[in-house]
This record gives sequence, structure tokens and C-alpha cells, in this order.
Amino acid sequence: MELELKVAEAMDDDVGRGIVRMNKKSREALGVKAEDVVEIIGKRATVAVVQNADDYDEDLDIVRMDYILRINARAFLGEKVKIKKANVRDAIRVVLFPMGGAKPSLGFGEFIKRRLIGRPIVEGDRISVDVLGTKMSFIVSQTLPGGAVKITKSTEISLKDDELRDYGYQMRLSESISILSEEIRKTRKMFEMFLIERILSGGEYRIKNEEVLFRFIEEMRKNIEQLEHNVKIIAGKIADISYEINILKHKIKNFEKNKDST
Repeated sequence: MELELKVAEAMDDDVGRGIVRMNKKSREALGVKAEDVVEIIGKRATVAVVQNADDYDEDLDIVRMDYILRINARAFLGEKVKIKKANVRDAIRVVLFPMGGAKPSLGFGEFIKRRLIGRPIVEGDRISVDVLGTKMSFIVSQTLPGGAVKITKSTEISLKDDELRDYGYQMRLSESISILSEEIRKTRKMFEMFLIERILSGGEYRIKNEEVLFRFIEEMRKNIEQLEHNVKIIAGKIADISYEINILKHKIKNFEKNKDST
């Protein structure tokens, strides 16, 4: 069984926890309950733990997920994603890459693991861990076995800081695109509310004909959606160029190393 649900913003307390919230109707249709794991498929597939929706969401066909899960699924707010029950195995070994360039110290992997027990992941996911009040971000570089896995007390966690730097850059850029698009959406909402408030209060921007007003708002919405589309295209081209530059840097570094060895 597979459902299509519209992506909505997570509640503040859920950010970074790797959970999604769905109403009872959606959970029953998927055959899942709270604490089960689902697969979320946008332009990419990721996994998350299911939790119950709040009472005010029970009549809405939405899935609440934070920006980290949206990055992992390559999905934006308001888009629809496919969701189905996930087949998850216990992780034997997980390799994490610190995105911030932190140098992992001895025993740090065990410290991180204690905060991730029960978390479902797939290779390539971005995850966030609270370390002494500071959010640290990691990329899941490798899992054994492959596919969807869950971190347990017996999982071996190792940290790498000498690989995947290009991929880490791509993930940070993807996150920036997501955040920028979200800010554009918020700005659009604020602008619409401002216009409506001015009209209702009889301000100088009042438009007497209500139909004209909403045609104007719809036109503004289309313009901003086009701006969002252009931002994604530009960001994608920047990512491609940055990737090529990083490859070139890597080749130069190898060339200099071989030259020195001779």
C-alpha cells in the first residue's frame, strides 16, 4: 500500500528527530502505527519514524516533516510525496561524515550512537545530532547492510573526516536551496496577509473590487513561483560548476603528490 500526501512543516519540537506525523486515516491505510518506520519518496527516498498527528491535523491529508527530512527526500513544502511502510533491518555498521569539518575524537562515535539509537537511515541521508546544546550535522556515508537500516545498541558507528567532502558541499548547497525556497514561501504568505489586512482596515492600498484583488494576488503568486523555479535552476548550475571545480582540485592535488614522490 502506498499513499500520496502533501508535505507540511514539522512542529518545532520535532525538528532533527527523524519523525513524521500523519493522521489516523493515513496510518491505518498504510498499516502502520506510532513508532513504525515508513519510506518517504520524493525525488529521492528516505525513511522516518511515524508519530501520531495532533488533533487539529486529523482532518488533513498531510505529512509533517522537518527541513532535514525534506532535504533527504528532495521534497519541498506543498509538494506531494509517496509514503509506504518500510522494510528496515538492524544496522551492523554505519559510517558518518561530519559536515562541519569537525575532527572526530576517540569514543565520539559511541557518544553519537547513544543519541541515534532507534533512528532509521539510508545511505546518503543527512542527520542532525544535539551535542551539548549544539546541532551537529552528518552525512550517512555507508551502511551495512545496505538499504533502510535502524541504529541499535549493537551498531558500530565510525566517523570519517577525510572523504566525501564534495558530497558534503552538495548537501549543504541543497539545504541552502531548501531554506531559500522556504523563505520565499513565507515572504509570499506575509505579503498576501499584508494586502488583505490593508483592505479590511480601509487603508490607502484598498482595492474596492474583491475580484481584482484576488486576481492581483494570484498573479503575484505566479511571479514568485517562477522566481522559485529560477532559483532552483541557478542553484543547480552552481552545484554542477562547484562539483567540477572540486574534481579539478582533486586532480591537481594528486598530480602534485605524484610529482613530489618522483
